[in-house]
Amino acid sequence: MEVGVIEGKETTIKISAAGDFTIGTDESFPYPNTFGDEASKKGLPFFVSNISNIFNSDDLTTVNLETTLTTATQKAEKTFRFKGDPSYTEILNLGSIEAVNLANNHTYDYLEQGYEDTIDNLKNHKVGYFGNEDKYVTTIKGVKVGALGYEGWEDNVKIRKQIHHDIQSLKKKGVEIILVHFHWGVERSQIPNEGQRSLARYTVDNGNITEN
Repeated sequence: MEVGVIEGKETTIKISAAGDFTIGTDESFPYPNTFGDEASKKGLPFFVSNISNIFNSDDLTTVNLETTLTTATQKAEKTFRFKGDPSYTEILNLGSIEAVNLANNHTYDYLEQGYEDTIDNLKNHKVGYFGNEDKYVTTIKGVKVGALGYEGWEDNVKIRKQIHHDIQSLKKKGVEIILVHFHWGVERSQIPNEGQRSLARYTVDNGNITEN
């Protein structure tokens, strides 16, 4: 939750930021009870039935979209490749999710075509997106709010430069609140490592810097 001041009056903006949101499956596992099977049996509203009331009550909801939304067939050479039918994009609308992070290790599972299809489907459903060089900016109660996304696997000079540049770019556009998604972490570990902590501190510190 963020608080800002507009024309001398205090206002409150409520933001929800959630993690991995995989509205699809790996086609290598076509057994019963997979995502597609459940979608055909129970319908799309089923997947957000327990969270839509939470996201409906805020001003902005963002999640990490860890899948492709495409009919492409050419896959990346990796262990797991996630894919959802383009119609599944409606789940984001049903869940009152306004924008998604695309900077993760699965949005290119169906290569460039899958990525471009995903963006087209998000646009068709009026869902914002950010990450991989894209930035999301919206205005809420008169306040400009922006979102950035990074994979953030490690803290290094390259990602620090990108974060600094992106934050300053949004600030120059008048963005007052900047939300940053990182797709990071060690599998099966619930504790951030030192690289994640240091990159998080660097990002927060950059939020306090304003360049002319």
